[in-house]
Order: sequence, then C-alpha cells, then structure tokens
Amino acid sequence: MKTSLTTLTLALAATTPAFAQDKAEGWTPDDIIVTGQKEQGYVAAEATTLRTPVSIQETPQSVQVLTAALIKDQELNSMDEALANVSNVTPSHSSEMLLVNPIVRGFEAEIFTDGLVGYGDTAVSDAASLWHIERVEVAKGPTSTLFGGGIGAPVGGLINQVTKTANFKSANAVRARVGSYDTYALAGDANIALSDSAAIRLVGEGQKANDYIDKVNINRLILAPSIRLQPSEGTDIIARVNYSRIKQLEYVGLPGVLRGVAGIKRDRFTSATNAPRSDIENFSASLEVTQRLSDTIKANLRVRRYENRFDEYSASPFLSFFPCAGTFCAEVNAALKSDVAEWTADASLSAEVSTGGIDHVLLAGAQWHRVNYDGMLTFDLFGASFIDLADPNSDISYVEPAAVPSNISRYSTFALYAQDQMTFAERFHLLASVRYSRMRINELQGGAGNDEVYHEINPRIGATIDLTKGVSLFAGYATGSRLSLFFNGTNAPLPEKSKSLEGGLKFALKGSGLSGTVSAFRLTRTNVPTPDPFTFLTSIRPASSGARAWNWI
Repeated sequence: MKTSLTTLTLALAATTPAFAQDKAEGWTPDDIIVTGQKEQGYVAAEATTLRTPVSIQETPQSVQVLTAALIKDQELNSMDEALANVSNVTPSHSSEMLLVNPIVRGFEAEIFTDGLVGYGDTAVSDAASLWHIERVEVAKGPTSTLFGGGIGAPVGGLINQVTKTANFKSANAVRARVGSYDTYALAGDANIALSDSAAIRLVGEGQKANDYIDKVNINRLILAPSIRLQPSEGTDIIARVNYSRIKQLEYVGLPGVLRGVAGIKRDRFTSATNAPRSDIENFSASLEVTQRLSDTIKANLRVRRYENRFDEYSASPFLSFFPCAGTFCAEVNAALKSDVAEWTADASLSAEVSTGGIDHVLLAGAQWHRVNYDGMLTFDLFGASFIDLADPNSDISYVEPAAVPSNISRYSTFALYAQDQMTFAERFHLLASVRYSRMRINELQGGAGNDEVYHEINPRIGATIDLTKGVSLFAGYATGSRLSLFFNGTNAPLPEKSKSLEGGLKFALKGSGLSGTVSAFRLTRTNVPTPDPFTFLTSIRPASSGARAWNWI
C-alpha cells in the first residue's frame, strides 16, 4: 500500500485531541480509514496473448508475463535481458547477428507487437529498447488458432511486446543512463490527459554504446507516440506509431570449431573492422478500435501498416568451402539488403454468455495479412581473406560485393478463427478453438518460382481443473502451420507444421506471492527446411524435427 507519510501524520495529529476527549467521555470514536493504491507486482492475472479476459490460471498453456514492475525493478534495457527471466527461452544477444531469433522450447519464436506479427526473421522487428514496452508476454507452444501473418501462424513460441499506450492519468518520466562499455542513454515518457476522453503519450529513447565484443558499437533510437480517444461510453480508439533504428558493426560470432581453443579471447571481434555498420529501420502505424456493444459483447478492429529496411554487411566464414586451418579462417565478404512492406487487419467479436449452467467466453474473428518482400543477398567467394583469430591485431578488409536480387516474394494469408472457453461448476475449464488459413506464396524471383496456395486447419483443445484456490492442473493439445521463409528448393515449399502436447501444474498463491508453472511437453515440427549438403544455397525438407523436455517456470 502506497500512502503519503505527511498526510498520514497530519491526519493522526488532527485526531489526537478527539481521542483524548472521546475516551474521557466514555464512547468509541469512528475508525480512521487510510486508503492507498497497491502497486503492480510481478504476477499478472491475464495476458493479451489469450485475446479474452480469461485468466492465465484457467488457460491450458504455459504463459509467462514480465510485468512493468519487474522490468523497472530489474532495470531491463533490452529484449535479451528480459527473456533471461523466462525458462526454456534462449535470447539472442544484441551484438550477435541481427537475424538470430530468440529460441523457445528449442525452436525459433515469433515476436509480435501489441498482438500483431512482424514479418520474417523476428529479430528484424525486435524492439530497439524496452523503454517503450509496458510488459513482455511469452506463450509457449503453438498459438496458431488466434495469431497469424503473411506466412501463416506461429508454429512454436510467441513473444508479445505490449507497448506503453496513452491513458487518462497525466505523468512524466525522464531517464539518463550511463553504464559499462561507454553506454549512454537518454529517454523520456510524457503522458498527457487532454480531457476525460482524449490523451496523448510521447515515448522515446536514444542510446549509444560499445559492447562486450571488442570493436562493436551500437546506436539505437526509438520513438513511440500514441493517442487515445473515448468519444462515447464503450468506445475506445487507440492510434500508435512506432519508429526504431539500429546501427551496429555486425558481429558474426566465433566459428564453433574453434570454441575453447587456447589463445582465442572470448571478446575477440571476428570479422572485418572496416565494414559498414549494419542498419535496421522499422516503421509501423496502427489503429485499434474497441466497441462494447453490450455488457457482455465487445467488437475489436485492428489495422496496421509496417515497413522495414534492412542492410546487413559482414565478412563471414564459409566452413564448407574454406575450413579453418588451426586458428586461421577464411572469411567471405557478404551483404544482405531487404525491404518489407506489409498490411495487417484483424476483426473479432467476443462475448460472455451462460447456457445450462455452463459459462462461455466466446471469440470469433477474421484476419488478413499481405507482405511484399524484396531481398538481395550477395557475397564474393573468390575474394576470401584469411584472419588469425588468435592474433588480436590480425584483420581483414571488407569490400562490398555487387548487389544481386535474390528473393522477391509476395505472401498473403486470409484466416477465420473461433474459440470457446467453457467453465463448469466454477472449477472445470475447457478450451476449444480452431483456425482456417488460406496461405499463398508467389516467388517472383528466387526459389523455384512457385505460385502456390495452401489451405490449413489448426485445432486446439485443453482443460484446466482448479484443485484449490490458486492451484490447478492443466493439459492441452495444439497445432500450427506456416509457410517457410527463404525456402530455396527445386520444388514447392510445403507449409511447416507443428504439434504440441503439454500438461502440468499451475499455482498462484496470493498469500506468499509465489506463482509459476511446472509442466512437461512434447513439441514436434515437420516440413522444416534445412540446407542441402550437396547443393550450395539450396534447401531440402527432412522428415521431421522435434524436441521434448521438462519445463519449469
């Protein structure tokens, strides 16, 4: 409970004479009531990844939320720092290759922002900082029934960034940060309530820093303004703009064959120091309208435009062509440039009804998503240079290869989804949902020139039983499907698919503040493309790829 000490002291002082007088006269005074507001803790009861007001405790899936209080108290500044709090998640470090994605339960995860996907390799749309992020939600296992994008829907974990949004309580915050590796950052957050029905919020941060990896330097900028309007009762309109830019000297990592070799420092920069800095620029503008039609029925519409420019420069080892000789490795100059433009629209209707003693939370909707991807990958196999990774003074020179269009593709998805969360006798909860997706890939250049349409149906079912207040058992089954990214095979790229079985125990004990999930799961993916060992820059589809493990949150 948060209370003003001065106010409380004055209140007690003002009532002291009354206590003395009242006691003398032999009667009991009225109680003194002090009110305050409880700060948000580390435990979240709900998550936007569930798309309904159903609690995490009643949902048959492992879901973890990193709240604003946790982000603030731990001074989390980047996504990799935040994800270190989540089990079965391997973050991608900001100084590593910009196309390396976080791993959830052994597979690459999808990163969403305010419930909407960013196309392609998810690190491209990763946040430049966490200053504009209210909380981070991690849903483990397939979430295809309610989420999707231009290439389909998530087949593994989903990481959702919920951004700071305008509200009707004026507040301001400024932060200056100085840290190790010459880190400097200045950030501001101004939320202005213009009236009872209009508010604007301006959030931004600039960063400049070196890195643990020698020679790496990073510049980051994030701007995230938003506007909120409530023109009438039951109507909520939110407009968001998000701009971010990251520039850094690309770090390609140490070749695995040299791991642990004596004489090679862990912070050794392993590429050309004179290479241009890789440059990522993201812009998105979204509009969300929520209309409450009655006390139990609500409509929601979300539309977003997203644009991305990605220029990556590096010299990388090609061990299949040039194996390392001792600590000497040949590196090839390479560049990857891409432009992404996408539209997303999602319309849904939710309702809370009761039928024959069963409470239902219903959700139904439609989603449309289109992506234009233009990419150029180029490298110079004949201009390889040798670098001695054991010699800190050894270096190579970067020369940008001529750009060649390598992948120009158009992706689109139209989907319909429906879900019913049922509660029986207040203790038994059953979830059932299904998604139909029509996915199209049109390869204008690159790949095998495919123009294919796929139809996929993804079901999900699960149950939760409340053993006692704050303790429940759960089990669930879910599937996922999506088109493969950058599949460069000789035939059509079949959609990747996944199946997940999960079960365990959830607990949220308010008295002790202890909460978490203990679960066992099996996650299997099929049609996963991998490099063809016999044909350069060509993909093949193995029969399956899977993972199973115990999970503790």
